[in-house]
Amino acid sequence: MIVKSKSPSIIILLLYIFITCFTLYPTYNSISLYVIIPLLFVVYLFKNMSVLLNKYIVLYLVLFLLMIISMNVSKDMEIAMNEIKAVLGVFLLSVLTFILVKSNERYIPYFHLFIILHLLALLQYMHVNNEVIIAESNETRANSSELNANTLAYFLFYSTFSAYILYYQAIKYKKIFFVLFVLMCLATFYIALITASRQVLIIQVPLIIALLVVPNFKFSLSLIFKLLFVLLICTGVGYFFYINYFQNSFLAERYLSDVSDGIRFKILMRAIEVGFDNFIWGVGPGQFLLYNPSGHFSHCTYTELFANFGFLGPLLFMSIIIRFILKNLKWYRMTKDKVFLIFLIFMMFFAADNFFYVFYADMWLMMYLFLILAHNESYINKLRKINYARNISR
Repeated sequence: MIVKSKSPSIIILLLYIFITCFTLYPTYNSISLYVIIPLLFVVYLFKNMSVLLNKYIVLYLVLFLLMIISMNVSKDMEIAMNEIKAVLGVFLLSVLTFILVKSNERYIPYFHLFIILHLLALLQYMHVNNEVIIAESNETRANSSELNANTLAYFLFYSTFSAYILYYQAIKYKKIFFVLFVLMCLATFYIALITASRQVLIIQVPLIIALLVVPNFKFSLSLIFKLLFVLLICTGVGYFFYINYFQNSFLAERYLSDVSDGIRFKILMRAIEVGFDNFIWGVGPGQFLLYNPSGHFSHCTYTELFANFGFLGPLLFMSIIIRFILKNLKWYRMTKDKVFLIFLIFMMFFAADNFFYVFYADMWLMMYLFLILAHNESYINKLRKINYARNISR
Protein backbone atom coordinates (compact mmCIF):
# COMPACT_ATOMS: atom_id res chain seq x y z
CA MET A 1 0.00 0.00 0.00
CA ILE A 2 1.22 3.49 -0.85
CA VAL A 3 2.08 5.56 2.21
CA LYS A 4 -0.59 8.17 3.04
CA SER A 5 0.45 11.70 3.99
CA LYS A 6 -1.79 14.14 5.86
CA SER A 7 -1.40 17.32 3.86
CA PRO A 8 0.35 18.49 0.68
CA SER A 9 3.96 19.50 1.16
CA ILE A 10 4.49 23.23 0.60
CA ILE A 11 7.99 22.43 -0.67
CA ILE A 12 6.60 20.01 -3.27
CA LEU A 13 4.03 22.56 -4.43
CA LEU A 14 6.66 25.30 -4.75
CA LEU A 15 9.01 22.99 -6.67
CA TYR A 16 6.21 22.03 -9.07
CA ILE A 17 5.41 25.71 -9.61
CA PHE A 18 9.09 26.25 -10.46
CA ILE A 19 9.08 23.29 -12.87
CA THR A 20 5.80 24.49 -14.40
CA CYS A 21 6.71 28.14 -15.00
CA PHE A 22 10.30 27.82 -16.22
CA THR A 23 10.16 24.81 -18.51
CA LEU A 24 11.03 26.92 -21.59
CA TYR A 25 14.05 28.58 -19.99
CA PRO A 26 17.10 26.31 -20.59
CA THR A 27 19.02 27.07 -17.38
CA TYR A 28 16.04 26.65 -15.05
CA ASN A 29 14.74 23.67 -17.00
CA SER A 30 18.12 21.94 -16.59
CA ILE A 31 17.83 22.39 -12.82
CA SER A 32 14.38 20.78 -12.97
CA LEU A 33 15.47 17.89 -15.21
CA TYR A 34 18.80 17.01 -13.62
CA VAL A 35 18.30 17.97 -9.96
CA ILE A 36 14.74 18.51 -8.73
CA ILE A 37 12.82 15.76 -10.55
CA PRO A 38 15.41 12.95 -10.05
CA LEU A 39 15.84 13.74 -6.33
CA LEU A 40 12.09 13.87 -5.68
CA PHE A 41 11.62 10.67 -7.68
CA VAL A 42 14.20 8.75 -5.64
CA VAL A 43 12.87 10.02 -2.30
CA TYR A 44 9.21 9.29 -3.00
CA LEU A 45 9.80 6.02 -4.83
CA PHE A 46 11.80 4.76 -1.85
CA LYS A 47 8.82 5.59 0.40
CA ASN A 48 6.29 4.04 -2.00
CA MET A 49 7.96 1.03 -3.64
CA SER A 50 4.60 -0.71 -4.04
CA VAL A 51 3.75 1.73 -6.85
CA LEU A 52 5.94 -0.44 -9.11
CA LEU A 53 3.23 -3.12 -8.85
CA ASN A 54 0.54 -0.81 -10.20
CA LYS A 55 -0.57 -2.12 -13.60
CA TYR A 56 -0.36 1.27 -15.31
CA ILE A 57 3.19 1.73 -14.04
CA VAL A 58 4.12 -1.84 -15.02
CA LEU A 59 2.93 -1.24 -18.60
CA TYR A 60 4.81 2.07 -18.73
CA LEU A 61 7.96 0.52 -17.28
CA VAL A 62 7.87 -2.34 -19.81
CA LEU A 63 7.48 0.23 -22.60
CA PHE A 64 10.50 2.13 -21.30
CA LEU A 65 12.57 -1.07 -21.08
CA LEU A 66 11.53 -1.91 -24.67
CA MET A 67 12.89 1.47 -25.76
CA ILE A 68 16.23 0.75 -24.08
CA ILE A 69 16.48 -2.73 -25.62
CA SER A 70 15.67 -1.38 -29.10
CA MET A 71 18.78 0.80 -28.96
CA ASN A 72 20.63 -2.29 -30.25
CA VAL A 73 19.11 -1.83 -33.71
CA SER A 74 19.71 1.94 -33.91
CA LYS A 75 21.65 3.44 -36.80
CA ASP A 76 22.58 6.64 -34.98
CA MET A 77 23.46 6.02 -31.32
CA GLU A 78 23.62 9.73 -30.49
CA ILE A 79 19.99 10.25 -31.58
CA ALA A 80 19.00 7.09 -29.70
CA MET A 81 20.69 8.28 -26.48
CA ASN A 82 19.07 11.71 -26.73
CA GLU A 83 15.67 10.06 -27.13
CA ILE A 84 16.23 7.76 -24.16
CA LYS A 85 17.36 10.69 -21.98
CA ALA A 86 14.23 12.62 -22.95
CA VAL A 87 11.96 9.65 -22.25
CA LEU A 88 13.72 9.04 -18.91
CA GLY A 89 12.81 12.57 -17.83
CA VAL A 90 9.23 11.93 -18.95
CA PHE A 91 9.15 8.67 -17.00
CA LEU A 92 10.50 10.23 -13.80
CA LEU A 93 8.05 13.15 -13.74
CA SER A 94 5.08 10.97 -14.74
CA VAL A 95 5.71 8.34 -12.06
CA LEU A 96 6.56 11.00 -9.45
CA THR A 97 3.24 12.75 -10.13
CA PHE A 98 1.40 9.43 -9.95
CA ILE A 99 2.99 8.63 -6.56
CA LEU A 100 2.26 12.07 -5.10
CA VAL A 101 -1.40 12.04 -6.14
CA LYS A 102 -1.91 8.44 -5.02
CA SER A 103 -0.23 9.18 -1.69
CA ASN A 104 -2.41 12.19 -1.00
CA GLU A 105 -5.55 13.14 -2.92
CA ARG A 106 -5.20 16.72 -1.69
CA TYR A 107 -2.54 17.23 -4.37
CA ILE A 108 -5.16 16.71 -7.10
CA PRO A 109 -6.62 20.24 -7.35
CA TYR A 110 -3.16 21.81 -7.09
CA PHE A 111 -1.76 19.71 -9.92
CA HIS A 112 -4.76 20.46 -12.14
CA LEU A 113 -4.23 24.16 -11.46
CA PHE A 114 -0.53 23.76 -12.30
CA ILE A 115 -1.57 22.57 -15.78
CA ILE A 116 -3.60 25.76 -16.28
CA LEU A 117 -0.64 27.73 -14.90
CA HIS A 118 1.60 25.98 -17.44
CA LEU A 119 -0.71 27.07 -20.29
CA LEU A 120 -0.55 30.66 -19.01
CA ALA A 121 3.26 30.41 -18.78
CA LEU A 122 3.39 29.21 -22.41
CA LEU A 123 1.16 32.09 -23.55
CA GLN A 124 3.25 34.58 -21.60
CA TYR A 125 6.45 33.20 -23.17
CA MET A 126 4.86 33.39 -26.62
CA HIS A 127 3.84 37.04 -26.17
CA VAL A 128 7.23 38.10 -24.77
CA ASN A 129 9.34 36.35 -27.42
CA ASN A 130 7.17 36.55 -30.54
CA GLU A 131 4.93 39.01 -32.33
CA VAL A 132 1.54 37.43 -31.71
CA ILE A 133 -1.04 38.29 -34.38
CA ILE A 134 -3.88 36.55 -36.17
CA ALA A 135 -2.03 34.12 -38.43
CA GLU A 136 -2.40 34.98 -42.12
CA SER A 137 0.30 32.62 -43.37
CA ASN A 138 2.62 29.89 -42.09
CA GLU A 139 5.25 32.55 -41.36
CA THR A 140 2.94 34.58 -39.08
CA ARG A 141 1.76 31.66 -36.92
CA ALA A 142 2.51 31.87 -33.19
CA ASN A 143 5.31 29.37 -33.58
CA SER A 144 9.00 29.09 -32.68
CA SER A 145 11.75 26.50 -32.25
CA GLU A 146 11.29 26.69 -28.47
CA LEU A 147 7.49 26.60 -28.46
CA ASN A 148 5.62 24.77 -31.20
CA ALA A 149 2.24 26.27 -32.06
CA ASN A 150 0.48 22.96 -31.50
CA THR A 151 1.80 22.75 -27.93
CA LEU A 152 -0.69 25.46 -26.98
CA ALA A 153 -3.45 23.28 -28.45
CA TYR A 154 -2.51 20.29 -26.28
CA PHE A 155 -2.41 22.31 -23.08
CA LEU A 156 -5.64 24.11 -23.93
CA PHE A 157 -7.26 20.65 -24.09
CA TYR A 158 -5.71 19.66 -20.76
CA SER A 159 -6.56 22.98 -19.10
CA THR A 160 -10.16 22.83 -20.29
CA PHE A 161 -10.58 19.36 -18.85
CA SER A 162 -8.85 20.30 -15.60
CA ALA A 163 -11.10 23.33 -15.13
CA TYR A 164 -14.19 21.19 -15.76
CA ILE A 165 -13.25 18.29 -13.48
CA LEU A 166 -12.38 20.76 -10.71
CA TYR A 167 -15.77 22.46 -11.19
CA TYR A 168 -17.68 19.17 -11.32
CA GLN A 169 -16.10 17.69 -8.18
CA ALA A 170 -15.68 20.90 -6.18
CA ILE A 171 -17.44 21.48 -2.90
CA LYS A 172 -15.76 24.84 -2.32
CA TYR A 173 -14.96 27.42 -5.01
CA LYS A 174 -17.37 25.82 -7.50
CA LYS A 175 -18.27 29.15 -9.12
CA ILE A 176 -14.60 30.07 -9.52
CA PHE A 177 -13.86 26.80 -11.31
CA PHE A 178 -16.93 27.29 -13.52
CA VAL A 179 -15.66 30.73 -14.56
CA LEU A 180 -12.24 29.17 -15.21
CA PHE A 181 -13.89 26.58 -17.47
CA VAL A 182 -15.75 29.31 -19.39
CA LEU A 183 -12.46 31.20 -19.86
CA MET A 184 -10.86 28.06 -21.29
CA CYS A 185 -13.79 27.75 -23.71
CA LEU A 186 -13.30 31.36 -24.85
CA ALA A 187 -9.53 30.89 -25.16
CA THR A 188 -10.25 28.26 -27.82
CA PHE A 189 -11.01 30.90 -30.46
CA TYR A 190 -7.98 33.05 -29.65
CA ILE A 191 -5.45 30.20 -29.57
CA ALA A 192 -6.90 28.67 -32.75
CA LEU A 193 -6.43 31.93 -34.66
CA ILE A 194 -2.91 32.83 -33.49
CA THR A 195 -1.57 29.28 -33.98
CA ALA A 196 -3.66 28.36 -37.06
CA SER A 197 -3.83 24.91 -35.48
CA ARG A 198 -6.72 22.88 -36.85
CA GLN A 199 -6.67 20.47 -33.94
CA VAL A 200 -7.61 23.26 -31.49
CA LEU A 201 -11.12 23.30 -32.92
CA ILE A 202 -11.16 19.61 -33.92
CA ILE A 203 -10.50 18.56 -30.31
CA GLN A 204 -11.81 21.50 -28.29
CA VAL A 205 -15.29 22.00 -29.74
CA PRO A 206 -16.38 18.34 -29.43
CA LEU A 207 -14.69 18.13 -26.00
CA ILE A 208 -16.59 21.13 -24.65
CA ILE A 209 -19.89 19.81 -26.03
CA ALA A 210 -19.22 16.35 -24.57
CA LEU A 211 -18.35 17.75 -21.13
CA LEU A 212 -21.43 19.95 -21.07
CA VAL A 213 -23.89 17.33 -22.34
CA VAL A 214 -22.80 13.75 -21.58
CA PRO A 215 -22.49 13.92 -17.75
CA ASN A 216 -25.76 15.88 -17.51
CA PHE A 217 -28.52 13.67 -18.87
CA LYS A 218 -30.91 14.79 -16.12
CA PHE A 219 -31.19 18.52 -16.61
CA SER A 220 -32.08 20.80 -13.73
CA LEU A 221 -33.23 24.39 -14.21
CA SER A 222 -29.94 25.65 -12.75
CA LEU A 223 -27.94 23.46 -15.12
CA ILE A 224 -29.96 24.58 -18.14
CA PHE A 225 -29.17 28.23 -17.33
CA LYS A 226 -25.46 27.40 -16.95
CA LEU A 227 -25.40 25.54 -20.28
CA LEU A 228 -27.23 28.37 -22.02
CA PHE A 229 -24.83 30.88 -20.46
CA VAL A 230 -21.76 29.04 -21.78
CA LEU A 231 -23.31 28.40 -25.21
CA LEU A 232 -24.50 32.00 -25.66
CA ILE A 233 -21.13 33.47 -24.71
CA CYS A 234 -19.21 31.01 -26.92
CA THR A 235 -21.64 31.55 -29.82
CA GLY A 236 -21.38 35.33 -29.54
CA VAL A 237 -17.60 35.33 -29.28
CA GLY A 238 -17.33 32.68 -32.00
CA TYR A 239 -19.49 34.72 -34.39
CA PHE A 240 -17.43 37.84 -33.68
CA PHE A 241 -14.16 36.02 -34.40
CA TYR A 242 -15.60 34.35 -37.51
CA ILE A 243 -16.78 37.60 -39.07
CA ASN A 244 -13.76 39.70 -38.12
CA TYR A 245 -10.84 37.25 -38.14
CA PHE A 246 -11.47 33.66 -39.21
CA GLN A 247 -12.63 34.23 -42.80
CA ASN A 248 -9.31 35.72 -43.92
CA SER A 249 -7.02 33.76 -41.59
CA PHE A 250 -4.48 31.06 -42.33
CA LEU A 251 -6.56 28.77 -40.11
CA ALA A 252 -9.49 28.99 -42.57
CA GLU A 253 -7.11 28.21 -45.44
CA ARG A 254 -5.79 25.13 -43.61
CA TYR A 255 -9.31 23.87 -42.91
CA LEU A 256 -10.19 24.06 -46.60
CA SER A 257 -7.06 22.15 -47.64
CA ASP A 258 -7.14 18.42 -48.26
CA VAL A 259 -5.54 16.57 -45.33
CA SER A 260 -4.32 13.75 -47.59
CA ASP A 261 -2.26 16.28 -49.57
CA GLY A 262 -0.44 17.51 -46.48
CA ILE A 263 3.08 16.50 -45.49
CA ARG A 264 1.87 15.07 -42.16
CA PHE A 265 -0.28 12.47 -43.87
CA LYS A 266 2.62 11.37 -46.06
CA ILE A 267 4.96 11.14 -43.06
CA LEU A 268 2.37 9.13 -41.13
CA MET A 269 2.05 6.63 -43.99
CA ARG A 270 5.84 6.39 -44.21
CA ALA A 271 6.03 5.59 -40.48
CA ILE A 272 3.51 2.75 -40.92
CA GLU A 273 5.58 1.41 -43.80
CA VAL A 274 8.80 1.53 -41.73
CA GLY A 275 6.96 -0.17 -38.85
CA PHE A 276 5.86 -3.10 -41.00
CA ASP A 277 9.36 -3.41 -42.45
CA ASN A 278 10.79 -3.61 -38.90
CA PHE A 279 7.85 -5.31 -37.19
CA ILE A 280 9.61 -6.89 -34.18
CA TRP A 281 12.06 -4.32 -32.78
CA GLY A 282 11.45 -1.26 -34.95
CA VAL A 283 14.38 0.93 -36.00
CA GLY A 284 15.33 2.19 -32.52
CA PRO A 285 14.70 5.28 -30.34
CA GLY A 286 14.25 8.44 -32.41
CA GLN A 287 15.47 6.70 -35.55
CA PHE A 288 12.39 7.05 -37.75
CA LEU A 289 13.43 10.50 -38.94
CA LEU A 290 16.49 8.83 -40.55
CA TYR A 291 14.13 6.70 -42.63
CA ASN A 292 11.90 9.61 -43.56
CA PRO A 293 13.02 11.67 -46.59
CA SER A 294 11.78 14.92 -44.99
CA GLY A 295 13.76 14.22 -41.79
CA HIS A 296 10.75 14.72 -39.49
CA PHE A 297 9.14 12.50 -36.88
CA SER A 298 5.66 11.20 -37.68
CA HIS A 299 3.56 13.59 -35.51
CA CYS A 300 1.54 10.63 -34.26
CA THR A 301 2.23 8.65 -31.08
CA TYR A 302 1.01 5.32 -32.45
CA THR A 303 2.94 5.39 -35.75
CA GLU A 304 6.09 6.78 -34.10
CA LEU A 305 6.05 3.96 -31.54
CA PHE A 306 5.39 1.42 -34.30
CA ALA A 307 8.26 2.64 -36.48
CA ASN A 308 10.77 3.05 -33.64
CA PHE A 309 9.91 0.08 -31.40
CA GLY A 310 7.95 -2.41 -33.49
CA PHE A 311 4.46 -3.75 -32.80
CA LEU A 312 4.94 -3.91 -29.00
CA GLY A 313 5.42 -0.13 -28.76
CA PRO A 314 1.90 1.02 -29.70
CA LEU A 315 0.43 -2.14 -28.13
CA LEU A 316 1.83 -1.27 -24.68
CA PHE A 317 0.84 2.38 -24.97
CA MET A 318 -2.68 1.52 -26.09
CA SER A 319 -2.96 -1.04 -23.29
CA ILE A 320 -2.78 1.82 -20.76
CA ILE A 321 -5.60 3.62 -22.57
CA ILE A 322 -7.75 0.51 -23.02
CA ARG A 323 -7.30 -0.59 -19.41
CA PHE A 324 -8.42 2.85 -18.21
CA ILE A 325 -11.49 2.84 -20.47
CA LEU A 326 -12.58 -0.67 -19.45
CA LYS A 327 -12.04 0.09 -15.76
CA ASN A 328 -14.14 3.24 -15.87
CA LEU A 329 -16.89 1.55 -17.89
CA LYS A 330 -17.03 -1.15 -15.23
CA TRP A 331 -17.25 1.36 -12.38
CA TYR A 332 -19.86 3.46 -14.18
CA ARG A 333 -22.05 0.38 -14.71
CA MET A 334 -21.72 -0.50 -11.02
CA THR A 335 -22.24 2.97 -9.54
CA LYS A 336 -23.87 5.12 -12.26
CA ASP A 337 -21.49 7.81 -11.00
CA LYS A 338 -21.08 10.36 -13.78
CA VAL A 339 -17.54 11.24 -12.71
CA PHE A 340 -16.54 8.03 -14.50
CA LEU A 341 -18.22 9.33 -17.66
CA ILE A 342 -16.09 12.47 -17.39
CA PHE A 343 -12.92 10.37 -17.07
CA LEU A 344 -14.04 8.33 -20.09
CA ILE A 345 -14.54 11.52 -22.11
CA PHE A 346 -10.98 12.58 -21.28
CA MET A 347 -9.44 9.29 -22.33
CA MET A 348 -11.36 9.13 -25.61
CA PHE A 349 -10.15 12.60 -26.54
CA PHE A 350 -6.63 11.87 -25.28
CA ALA A 351 -6.51 8.78 -27.51
CA ALA A 352 -7.67 10.89 -30.47
CA ASP A 353 -5.23 13.72 -29.73
CA ASN A 354 -2.31 11.27 -29.93
CA PHE A 355 -2.92 11.09 -33.68
CA PHE A 356 -1.72 14.71 -33.92
CA TYR A 357 1.58 14.52 -32.02
CA VAL A 358 4.13 12.23 -30.35
CA PHE A 359 3.10 12.37 -26.70
CA TYR A 360 5.31 9.65 -25.20
CA ALA A 361 8.48 11.76 -25.47
CA ASP A 362 6.98 14.96 -24.04
CA MET A 363 7.40 15.43 -20.29
CA TRP A 364 4.26 17.47 -19.62
CA LEU A 365 1.93 15.64 -21.98
CA MET A 366 2.68 12.30 -20.31
CA MET A 367 2.76 13.81 -16.83
CA TYR A 368 -0.86 14.87 -17.34
CA LEU A 369 -1.88 11.38 -18.40
CA PHE A 370 -0.49 9.97 -15.15
CA LEU A 371 -2.13 12.77 -13.16
CA ILE A 372 -5.47 11.61 -14.59
CA LEU A 373 -4.66 7.93 -13.96
CA ALA A 374 -3.81 8.68 -10.32
CA HIS A 375 -6.82 11.00 -9.90
CA ASN A 376 -9.06 8.24 -11.20
CA GLU A 377 -7.58 5.57 -8.92
CA SER A 378 -7.80 7.89 -5.91
CA TYR A 379 -11.48 8.48 -6.65
CA ILE A 380 -12.10 4.73 -6.94
CA ASN A 381 -10.31 4.10 -3.63
CA LYS A 382 -12.45 6.80 -2.02
CA LEU A 383 -15.65 5.07 -3.22
CA ARG A 384 -14.36 1.73 -1.93
CA LYS A 385 -13.78 3.23 1.53
CA ILE A 386 -17.28 4.74 1.55
CA ASN A 387 -18.85 1.42 0.54
CA TYR A 388 -16.76 -0.43 3.13
CA ALA A 389 -17.83 2.00 5.86
CA ARG A 390 -21.48 1.54 4.90
CA ASN A 391 -21.17 -2.24 5.01
CA ILE A 392 -19.53 -2.09 8.44
CA SER A 393 -22.27 0.16 9.82
CA ARG A 394 -25.05 -2.21 8.75
